[in-house]
Amino acid sequence: VFTTYFPPLLKLIAWFPKSCFSEFTELLPALISPSTFIEMFHTLLDLPLMTCAMENSARELQKADIVPSSNAPAAMPQPLVVINQPGNLDNSDPNISDVSSNTYRFLYNHLLRNESGVSINFWESSSTLPLLLHFCRRTPVTPRIKTVCEIVPSLLDTFFDVMIGFAPLDAVKELIQVIFVRIDQLYPSYPVYQKWVRDLLVLKILAIFQKYPNFIITLKPLILETIIASPNPSKGELIIALIWMIGEYTSTEVNPDIDEAILSEYHETLELFAYEKMTFVKISSMENSGNNSSSNNNSDSNFDTRKKAPKPSFPGVEGMSERNLPAPNPLPPMPLIKKTLTRSSTLPYYSPQSTELFTTRLMLVLINSLAKLAVRSQGLISRVALCFIKVHSQQQYFHPSVIQRANECMTLLKFPSIAAAIFDSPQTTSDAEHENFRMIDKNSSLPFLLNPTDQLSNVNNVHPF
Repeated sequence: VFTTYFPPLLKLIAWFPKSCFSEFTELLPALISPSTFIEMFHTLLDLPLMTCAMENSARELQKADIVPSSNAPAAMPQPLVVINQPGNLDNSDPNISDVSSNTYRFLYNHLLRNESGVSINFWESSSTLPLLLHFCRRTPVTPRIKTVCEIVPSLLDTFFDVMIGFAPLDAVKELIQVIFVRIDQLYPSYPVYQKWVRDLLVLKILAIFQKYPNFIITLKPLILETIIASPNPSKGELIIALIWMIGEYTSTEVNPDIDEAILSEYHETLELFAYEKMTFVKISSMENSGNNSSSNNNSDSNFDTRKKAPKPSFPGVEGMSERNLPAPNPLPPMPLIKKTLTRSSTLPYYSPQSTELFTTRLMLVLINSLAKLAVRSQGLISRVALCFIKVHSQQQYFHPSVIQRANECMTLLKFPSIAAAIFDSPQTTSDAEHENFRMIDKNSSLPFLLNPTDQLSNVNNVHPF
């Protein structure tokens, strides 16, 4: 019954996100099954859209006077308060709440369905995507929608706990492919929601690959396609994670099936990506320098007798570090999220500070992965060293830590045996450790003190996926 009629339960949490959150979180594992996990994943990501559709339907009922105001049930909304958000492009439109049900009837039928069995991604279709974006632009962000956006990451966390802990290999593999598609197809009217969900999805991808390191082989076409694809800011953290996993799991210690062909193919992709990134950073730096020069010239031409305040400027590449960055505006808190997101969750996603910091993180991870591939295939050492020399030649465009890391790796590659001992040390990837994605010293004399206490008790598996 639950697997067939779970959409009405999701409509309940979409309309009462605060009242029903704890109960629905306990019920959610029972709604996930081999036939519904993909549909459930799409529905959880689109839960803010479901709330939008329900609120628009309620407005239409109020306008038509179908529900008397004196006997209105608790589910009917009071006058909705609009929260102005950067992504809500049409908030100035006087007809913003006039979203006709006839125009979006096809979308309403999908979002407000009462039975499962429809695993459609409206964000992929060229015919429904414009309709979806127009619907989001003309629908205001209300307090209810904002609350739904805050609880979705926690619901996704529970969903992935079930999938990683109980789902079979084929189901997890299918889910990974859907994640790669949906990571940049999220509710656009509340940008903070996109940041929260993307950070959470990247963490879950890392956890899945740690449990199934063989995915680095079976999902190689998908990984390479994602890295090679045109640069998309929304997939920045995903690309960093993929590059890190290439260096981490393309080892024969982890995957005995890794061969020279796989290493060479991954190296060619990362090498091409590195050269493209260096060219992009160089061009961007030159353009920024030209813009700064022209702005300075224009300011000198103004004969203003008043003393002008210095323009705020962000630190350049050479002076950039996490300690001297200006304090960014923190994201709104997520009180219902059970687990902490990534370290960069406090940085604005498209600010100049975060862009420079992101480039530094990306280059550091990229250099490490290239060095690891080189020590596993001796024929790649010369090409990787040449790439590091190219990075060193453009040191004025990168943070000093990037140049230092490239020099260190280049020096180590001159001694292949030492480099192999450092970059290709054995790893432990047992199934029991995927839930604790952290460094635990198993060789310590007191290893049990480093493990969570919940592992000391016998917990029966309650979800027969």
